[in-house]
Amino acid sequence: MEAVKTRRTIYALNKSSPISDERIEQIFHEVLLASPSAFNSQTTRAVLLLGAEHEKFWTTVAKLGENSGWPEEMLKRQRGRWEMFKNAKGSILLFESGASIKKNQEGYPATAKLFPEWSQHTHGIHAVTLWTALEAEGLGANLQHNQMIEGVDEETKKIWNLPKDWIQYAQLVFGGLESKEMPPKKDKLPLTETTRTFGKN
Repeated sequence: MEAVKTRRTIYALNKSSPISDERIEQIFHEVLLASPSAFNSQTTRAVLLLGAEHEKFWTTVAKLGENSGWPEEMLKRQRGRWEMFKNAKGSILLFESGASIKKNQEGYPATAKLFPEWSQHTHGIHAVTLWTALEAEGLGANLQHNQMIEGVDEETKKIWNLPKDWIQYAQLVFGGLESKEMPPKKDKLPLTETTRTFGKN
């Protein structure tokens, strides 16, 4: 539980790492193999980008962002964020497979309408597990959603030759910690408001 409790959104990251690229890839693979999904549907797809490939992604995001039509004030803020993400160690791009969702719908017609929703659950499980696992190894991480910029999803699939049915949901940015001081815990609603327990001995 300690890893779950201490996970934080950390933006101040650099290209250093307390673990090797091989270990990062091992964690990446182990999470994909261990994470559950409804009906074992396995709809999540993911891409690990390190080094120049990671930088290429954020350069692409920034280029497309400049042509997004956003107000200059918003772009000014985003430029700094895109550069900050680029200066991190790496990124894990998280996708859901449209073809896999459709295949599961066809295989389980009684619950077909629920598979798109279950796919989102599966995405969340993978995102938080990857995030927690990397931070447990001494890295920092933050979850981004720059696929909202027109062209990012399409250009990503073009650059890395990814299947067209993969739908990009998020980018988990990770890297070495610029500061040993962790962000404070965020305020949470009281458990009396968010939970109920029945049948406790």
